[in-house]
Amino acid sequence: MFENPRYLQSTFSVVFPNYRDILQREKPIYDLLRGRYFPAAVITQGDPDQGGQMVYQSQHGHSHFVIEPTSATLNVVYSPDWQTKVSDGRAYVEERAHLLFDILEEIEAEPPLYCGSVTRVRLATTASDEDLGRFFAKSFAPYGDPDTCHDVFIKVTNVVDDTFFSNLTMQMYRMWNIGLPQIGTMRLSRRQAVERGVEILGDFNSRYAFNEGKEFEVTKHVATVVLDANLAAVDAAARRLGGRRREHHRAQSAAPFATSRIGRALGYFRAGFSDDAPMAYGPAPRRGERDSILPGGRMLRATHHWDDVARGR
Repeated sequence: MFENPRYLQSTFSVVFPNYRDILQREKPIYDLLRGRYFPAAVITQGDPDQGGQMVYQSQHGHSHFVIEPTSATLNVVYSPDWQTKVSDGRAYVEERAHLLFDILEEIEAEPPLYCGSVTRVRLATTASDEDLGRFFAKSFAPYGDPDTCHDVFIKVTNVVDDTFFSNLTMQMYRMWNIGLPQIGTMRLSRRQAVERGVEILGDFNSRYAFNEGKEFEVTKHVATVVLDANLAAVDAAARRLGGRRREHHRAQSAAPFATSRIGRALGYFRAGFSDDAPMAYGPAPRRGERDSILPGGRMLRATHHWDDVARGR
């Protein structure tokens, strides 16, 4: 029913204690980004010492950093030829996300409080609008009449390893060929949409540990854990919906995470690609494994099945 997933956007953010004079650190930050990013566009509101942001746009136009007094964010928009190359996108985001930690170290900011990654994926379909609504309603909204369903929005939040929030949002989407801007109110007929399907938004972050006052160090290593766990959750949700995945594409997207030490510890091959456990992460420890996954040697554990969501559990 669905085409191959298209990975449209990714972000990675770190939040840290207020750095009041961060706008005065534009030059040392740019020295780290020189050759790949343009000098910052500084946007201030009132007194420059009280707030504002610096935006560093990449020279190729596919990513930018937003640096503010309390956060630093990497935003990535994938070009059409990268939207199905998940492994390339993952490597790009990881490398640029690690740059955020280099920036914080260079400007001597206080250690981050928490971090998070967001990924937006779309699965287009050639089904009619009515059939899409009927499928989505029967699968995830067992209330009302599926034959009259126009839109469905669902969000599930899990607590992972007593440290992370794992948020998954799914909703129907439609796109229209609007052309030039029109004056007045536009008619957006569902039958005239040029594309429709399901959008998945994954948001994996360590805000839970911060909320609960847990001691948790946010490092480059943790950033990789967060990025991989978020991609794994989104990928599992896409496959559960039935998005077509050619074997070579499937292997390409899974390889960086599944073959990594973290992926093995999460049991990604065992759970992430199992049809009977579409969204289950669990420890698959290897004999002789010495490196810890998280500070304190803890594994990342979470179990959730979209079948339970469909049943309203």
